[in-house]
Amino acid sequence: MNETTDQESTKDGLLKRLNLHTSLPPLKRRHTQLEMELPDDFYLPGKETKDNIDRLITENSDEFADEQEVFELEIICAQCEGASLFRTTSLFEKVQCPHCSSKFRIPIETEKFIYDKHIYESDFINIFRAQNKANDYYGDVLVYDKINPSSTLDDIKDILTKYSLLEVEHYLTPIHYTEDETAYYFQRDNAPYRMNLYLDKFGALPKDQVALTLSQISSIAAHLSDHKCYGAFLASDVMLQLNGNSVLCDYGLREDILSRMKISRGIPAYFLAPEAVYHKVHTRASAVYSLGILAIAFITGKYPFIETKMDDIPNERLTFLDEFKDKKLPAFLRLMLDQDPANRPNFTQCKEYFARLHRQNMRLA
Repeated sequence: MNETTDQESTKDGLLKRLNLHTSLPPLKRRHTQLEMELPDDFYLPGKETKDNIDRLITENSDEFADEQEVFELEIICAQCEGASLFRTTSLFEKVQCPHCSSKFRIPIETEKFIYDKHIYESDFINIFRAQNKANDYYGDVLVYDKINPSSTLDDIKDILTKYSLLEVEHYLTPIHYTEDETAYYFQRDNAPYRMNLYLDKFGALPKDQVALTLSQISSIAAHLSDHKCYGAFLASDVMLQLNGNSVLCDYGLREDILSRMKISRGIPAYFLAPEAVYHKVHTRASAVYSLGILAIAFITGKYPFIETKMDDIPNERLTFLDEFKDKKLPAFLRLMLDQDPANRPNFTQCKEYFARLHRQNMRLA
């Protein structure tokens, strides 16, 4: 099976297509009310998947191909309940309520959801912030593109049931599920501060926060390992609440879903332990390695690995370990990235180490 995607996924291409037509008709008022989070600067411009875009394009969209379409919407502000007209040509454009100055993004409506922010994109997965039109639930929507059009939720029912029943503190489990002919849609809660967007915009996490965040993630992962939940750690899996506590999401569930869908390259190799790259199996040891990668990204502001070619990965990893002493990183991370899975620490040891590092950072602050 060709596991790469032919879908157009670049921001410019997607925005160009969305500018042609959407299900929100131009020059026609439409009432839309969205709950809004506290204003922040951590979010980046969004984009839609190709399949969702196709569902928004009508049969006569070709007549708009050479002109930029303007959409006019009446939106009721969730803060002051004042109604205002907005004109836009861009997907998820950030606007300001003229009545109370609250800022929010103009939504895009599909048959199932009202999307107002894009969070993460990969070849087979997109994450949006959205309102579920069927039940008015407002949270994150994980969109998994189907490889096999005949697949149904019944094919992954056992996985969804397992994760829905998990009771692990600060792990966000899926709450609602639906599907159409092209994708699965899973909805869950979120938190205000998303570490993938923070990392992209600001780089390294603050020194007084980074080790505490990693300790809390390690603690959540330790409890998940009791339920045999393993995977890779992506920055998009980590969010911070307003009080600074970390929450974890999608880790484990994503890997189980991709495995059931027979997608072996759904997660880029530079997030994975070598054995997970080559054998496509996630274990506690491979998860610890992946957490080590994320820890370096949080501490330095960039990921340590970039190679995706199978033949070049071993040399990049070995070179990094050989030069580790020159990188001014905590020595414990070297253990997390050990080539031998048996030599890596467990999550409880990671939690304790990062807790000590946090206390040390606070003393030096």
